[in-house]
Amino acid sequence: MSDNKKTHHKLIPKSDKDLETDIENIIESFSPKINLDEDKTSKKDVLTVEETISKKKIIRFWRKYSDSYLLRKIHHYLKNNFNNEIAQDFSNKYEALEKYCKKSSDGSGLKSSGLIEDLICEYFELYLDEYEEFHSNESDIKLLDIPLSFKTISGKSIIALDWSVNDNKKEAKSKRDYFETNIMILNKQKQKWWASGPKVLPSKLEKDVEWNKMIPKGIFLISRKFCKKYITLGHNNKTNSLIDSQNLYMMLEWSLKNDLFIEVPDKNKTFNFSLIKGFQET
Repeated sequence: MSDNKKTHHKLIPKSDKDLETDIENIIESFSPKINLDEDKTSKKDVLTVEETISKKKIIRFWRKYSDSYLLRKIHHYLKNNFNNEIAQDFSNKYEALEKYCKKSSDGSGLKSSGLIEDLICEYFELYLDEYEEFHSNESDIKLLDIPLSFKTISGKSIIALDWSVNDNKKEAKSKRDYFETNIMILNKQKQKWWASGPKVLPSKLEKDVEWNKMIPKGIFLISRKFCKKYITLGHNNKTNSLIDSQNLYMMLEWSLKNDLFIEVPDKNKTFNFSLIKGFQET
């Protein structure tokens, strides 16, 4: 029986870093151009049976492991399941939480961010069957079994992939690769960050960045591969993985340009929040 078993060649590369190179090399081995987004071949291109089978394998492989495809899956899932009615209720409740946090003067920003992250995760748990908490390296949650790093901001901000410091910067950089996970950012405030653009531009500048866009309120999905290529990390006394406002803006603008954004509407009802009574409509 064992002699008749088929031999399966392992398609997944040993390291994620080799993934793009491997796919490019496979694709270049075909004479016709392959459209990975659509399982279609131009009428001008005639594929053999072997090439057609291999092409479909590549497409399946690409769809499974491509960041863009995975993020489009999440975007489609959120649009269909975290609908406008749910997003509206969430918006009303998080405005109440922010108002509650502002009553305490010290650390209210950090306090409200933590509570709002908890709130949206509770909404996800309630309304999204494919949601789960997942704390591993940079990841905080999973949607559709896809790990995501989850951050909240309120308009023009800085964020960090984690809040830890290694005094030896060279050692820290050599021991760890950042942007290993795709990112989801909840922006709580609609805002134009600059009138025309920042005074200091990022060192790795993506082409055609429009610096005077109005950044809307909502959920942004961002590719880790885009971040690896264009986002430069800084450091301060709290973190070695600081993302300043210029680099953060590029991430959000990339999400908008690639239609990986889900709008959260402005509040249409006013609630008060207390620890004992919870949310109460006024």
